[in-house]
Amino acid sequence: MSGYNGLDKDLLIIRGKGVFATMFARGTTIFHFDDHWRRLLESCGGAHIATSSLPPKNSVLATIAVSLWNKGFSRSAIRLIVTGGKTRDGKHSAGSPMVLPPMITRMPKPTNTPLKLQLRYGGRRRPEIKMIGPYADCMLDLEEAESEGYDDVLYYENVGGVGGGFDAMTETTCANIFYVLRDTILVTPQSGVLQGVTRDIILRLAVSSGIFKRVLELPKVFSNMLPDCIEAFRSSSISGIVPIRSIGPYKFQTGNDTKTQIVCKLYADHVNQYFKDRGA
Repeated sequence: MSGYNGLDKDLLIIRGKGVFATMFARGTTIFHFDDHWRRLLESCGGAHIATSSLPPKNSVLATIAVSLWNKGFSRSAIRLIVTGGKTRDGKHSAGSPMVLPPMITRMPKPTNTPLKLQLRYGGRRRPEIKMIGPYADCMLDLEEAESEGYDDVLYYENVGGVGGGFDAMTETTCANIFYVLRDTILVTPQSGVLQGVTRDIILRLAVSSGIFKRVLELPKVFSNMLPDCIEAFRSSSISGIVPIRSIGPYKFQTGNDTKTQIVCKLYADHVNQYFKDRGA
């Protein structure tokens, strides 16, 4: 993979055009690398970044493994970036996108402290693409929310007459969100969100475990559902599953005797088994 030379002529620097994947590892074993690589290539397609000149998956995997070995962390967070490619006019790609050297950091300690979310209109325009530039706006929103005493932002969009005039809730600044309704139904939105790798794992575990009466991916999740919601949690590759104590004025159950904690254990068991099966 190329180094950082020549980035001054790349759309990543000039226009903030590039896509990324975030994943974690124990030792040199990466959690669900194939799924993250597939998701990264899908983001490339959505961002009109040609993938024909990218190194093959196994070459990228080997490079990451060497970086993990050199860092020597027992648990690592990994960010992999594909640039938008070189440009002649500062607007359009002339090809040659690069996979940058992986960014390896020590995996942060997991938190189970329930979160307080601020409802805010907005979010990324193309959430299905994990593109670098739009996340800058999300980070500004997060900083503003934190200054007002919140832990994260839950975005919503106005969908006009659809949903009885109620707003459709989508995702947080960097994570998917799930809701547990009073009748033991797990709900998450299907559109207007990044369908993350961790999200997909949680959906599979929720169905196979049978702890919910129903598990639903709804096209839209509207704000008029919040009064019937008794629990909520956030999910992402690095932070895992984190319970939510409130969204705007709505407060939820947290603690040991909740479905959220059962899902947390199911996910932790899945992670541990994944690495055990691979000798990590």
